[in-house]
Amino acid sequence: MIDKILSVISFKKIIIILLSIIVALIIIFAIKKNHQERTPFKEPQEECIFKLKGDEEITLKYNEEYEELGFLAETTTNKDISDFVKIENSVDEDIAGIYKIKYKLIYNNCNETLYRSVIVSAKEEEEEKDKEEEEEKKEIEYDIKLKLKGDEKVYLNIDEIYEELGATAYYGGTNISSNIEIENGVIDGVQGNYKVLYYVEYKNKKVEIERDVVILNIDDYFKVDEKNKKIIVTVTDDIKAVITPNKLVNYKKVIEYPINKSTEYEFQLYTPDLKKYTKTIKVKITDEDKPPQGVCIATVKGSSTSFVVTSLDNDIVTYNYNGIATTKNSSFTTNSSINKNAYVILTDLAGNMTKIDCNIKYAYLDVIKPKNDENTVYKSESSTLKVYVSKKDGFYITRVWAANANRQLRKQVVNSKKVVKPITLFKDAINENNLSSKIMVGFNASGIVTKDWYSSLISKNSAYNYMEPISLIVTNGKVTLNDYQKYSADYPIYYINSKNQLSYIPRIKSKSASERKKIFQNAIDDGAYNTFGFTNKVAVENYKANDISFSGDYNARRQGICQIDTNNFIVVTSNTKTMWRGDYAKYLQSLGCKTAFNLDGGGSTTLMYKNANGTPMTLTGGSRPMQMILYFTES
Repeated sequence: MIDKILSVISFKKIIIILLSIIVALIIIFAIKKNHQERTPFKEPQEECIFKLKGDEEITLKYNEEYEELGFLAETTTNKDISDFVKIENSVDEDIAGIYKIKYKLIYNNCNETLYRSVIVSAKEEEEEKDKEEEEEKKEIEYDIKLKLKGDEKVYLNIDEIYEELGATAYYGGTNISSNIEIENGVIDGVQGNYKVLYYVEYKNKKVEIERDVVILNIDDYFKVDEKNKKIIVTVTDDIKAVITPNKLVNYKKVIEYPINKSTEYEFQLYTPDLKKYTKTIKVKITDEDKPPQGVCIATVKGSSTSFVVTSLDNDIVTYNYNGIATTKNSSFTTNSSINKNAYVILTDLAGNMTKIDCNIKYAYLDVIKPKNDENTVYKSESSTLKVYVSKKDGFYITRVWAANANRQLRKQVVNSKKVVKPITLFKDAINENNLSSKIMVGFNASGIVTKDWYSSLISKNSAYNYMEPISLIVTNGKVTLNDYQKYSADYPIYYINSKNQLSYIPRIKSKSASERKKIFQNAIDDGAYNTFGFTNKVAVENYKANDISFSGDYNARRQGICQIDTNNFIVVTSNTKTMWRGDYAKYLQSLGCKTAFNLDGGGSTTLMYKNANGTPMTLTGGSRPMQMILYFTES
């Protein structure tokens, strides 16, 4: 029993001891933590950086002013403490001696002192030193060095002028070139060997030097032997090498070069100093009467034409392109578009001339596609016609790229006096011209275009109350009417000429019959393949919009055609937008039109298209009967 009690007592003691240890550890940890929290953080103290700039010992000549070199004073935290430095300077430049300059820094815990020594030389010492240096200079004697500028031997042809190259002269380190005298014995333009004398006198010394000048006559080296068909070149020692027309380098004193035709032969001669002279020998062989031969290609691109001539005998010396300034170049570019009668006149060295007709080729301009802000609704492309129709601002904007717009913009007229819907005329054009496999885009155009649509009976059969005749009608290359003697309606006649430019005959009501005849013939000669007559004057000319409004003008749907460049055209057709004619002209200008005119307006506004092997479709309009449409198709 007692043992059990002792055992229980011992266990309780152990528990009490362990609890005491835990409590003690907790108290110690708390005291330590409280001490850490109460102990303030000490920032690291700044240290000073203090040193002199420049040497610690400086020597001055007598009466030479001392210039302070300064010091660096800052802390390790890059703080400038220069204001805490005091300088004590006792230097006297007028009294020889050794001086100390004291620099004292007192800042926080920094207390540092630096010294710089300044030695001022005595006046007598400086004077004696200068005197010794001057005496040493007097005792040294130098040779005069005289040197030519440029080559010692100069070569000139008789047509060249000798230009003095000069010389330089030095005595020790002293430049005495201004003392040089020159005696020039050269006689310009006269063949011979000459001397140029240079001499200089200085400190009772005289030096001279010479330059040789050789004046050649290059022509004397050449002789043409027409009988034996050769050029003989005989040179002196003043010619180092000769390069013949076949580009061979020859060092012989006598060269015989064979010739076989009338042309120009170019030789290059090099003097010993490698100066080059070119001599061109024109040779005319008397028994040669064959005219010059060549092949010409004229490439038309936009408003320019490039000629390239390939010579077949290499003796052509001048070229004349379509009467334009004679040139020596085998290639030539004009700023005009030449579409027919392109030619070149070749002239050889013997004076023989040949006129060669040029083969005309066309370089197409790049396609202008719809802009990013235009919503494309139709696209069709071939090698000769590309059509893109997009919507913008209440209009259908039809961009057309045509390889040869002169032949690709055509018209279709009703076969009777009764007007029909535009889509019917569009289908008639397909059937009559075998265009079922071709791309097409069509649009109406109300204008007097055939002789049949002349009489007052029109008003009974058409949607129009009044129409005036035009005096010139060309349909698909055929002149069907040329009434220059009769009254002419006072509005323009439009066409695309052979240069693929949208052109027109201006209002000619006030012109005489003889004047109209000449104007009409000029249009025919200009390549008018189809003519179109409209009551509106030109909307855009040379990129500038005209005011095409008139008293009977009204706000309506509009349709017009404009040209951007040789291959790019735009047809602008109202979808929902209505405009006055003057505003419409400005809109066409905003599209970049060079030339434009208003086709029609109001309810007759129609736009149609057809894919290759596709069905003709009307994109907008088409309800009002018409007597004519225009359309682009593949060539």
